Amino acid sequence: MNGMLKVIFIILLLILLGELGYFFYTSQQPKLKTGESIKSDFIGENIPSKQAVTLTNTPTLIPSFINIREQMVKSGEMKTNLNTTEIQSTIFNIDNIEGTFDDVQYKIKLTLKVGKDKYIDYYLSEYDLGKTRMQEITNDKTSEIDISDLKIGDTVNIVSRTDYTKPKQFRIVEYIITRINDF
Repeated sequence: MNGMLKVIFIILLLILLGELGYFFYTSQQPKLKTGESIKSDFIGENIPSKQAVTLTNTPTLIPSFINIREQMVKSGEMKTNLNTTEIQSTIFNIDNIEGTFDDVQYKIKLTLKVGKDKYIDYYLSEYDLGKTRMQEITNDKTSEIDISDLKIGDTVNIVSRTDYTKPKQFRIVEYIITRINDF
């Protein structure tokens, strides 16, 4: 009986040492840096390659998922792929200069400041603007506004619904941009 207890104790001790070794081994692995940049429609917005995005998975998961999704859309297996993204932040810049981003013509570029030195750009095409609902909340009252009412420094909440089974220029199902006034 005494020998059996020693064997069980040694087995448990080896398991504990193995777990400690695994913990120290994995804590020494290089981590993905916060703020590493990607350009991916997986996130739900067109984010320029030099803009920071915090990633929580390995970088190979995102391209792998995008490739699988695109194959499933082409084969007809994926009928819809809706993604909803909601961001509340401060407007850093508004550009009313037309341009092209990711092969899509845009009319307005809206830049939000997220974090200390990080920014997200929304490139709104004519099609996107038609799918955009603008509103303002002041003292718990909601009213409609125009995109021209937005100013640098405004706090906004942006909800975007995107269908990734559609061509790039028609992916936006809906934008809801809400300016928040705390008076």
